[in-house]
Amino acid sequence: MTYTYGATLTRDQIKDRRIAALEREVASLQHHNQRLRQRTETRIQLWPGDTPAICAARLEAAADEAQPQAPTPIRSHCPEGHELTEDNTTIDGPRRRCRTCRRAASQTRKKAA
Repeated sequence: MTYTYGATLTRDQIKDRRIAALEREVASLQHHNQRLRQRTETRIQLWPGDTPAICAARLEAAADEAQPQAPTPIRSHCPEGHELTEDNTTIDGPRRRCRTCRRAASQTRKKAA
């Protein structure tokens, strides 16, 4: 709260300033509440005549969509069917690559050149 130095404030002036500060805070909270409702309503389509059970089902479905997806399992074989073991795997940046397939691609490029 801001007070004016050098001037004496009456109790009514202090009360008015506190009320104004609280009104600004309430307006801010209402604005945030409205934005949250808009986000929820865009994810959950509510129609006139929906029963509470239908609304609950839609809320559960939206909550399921919001859950993070399970990580992709680590591959055990390359697309050609070679097993991706520690000896047969190279790491190329973030990817694991099959050494057998890389050798075959390299030999194909050398023959073409």
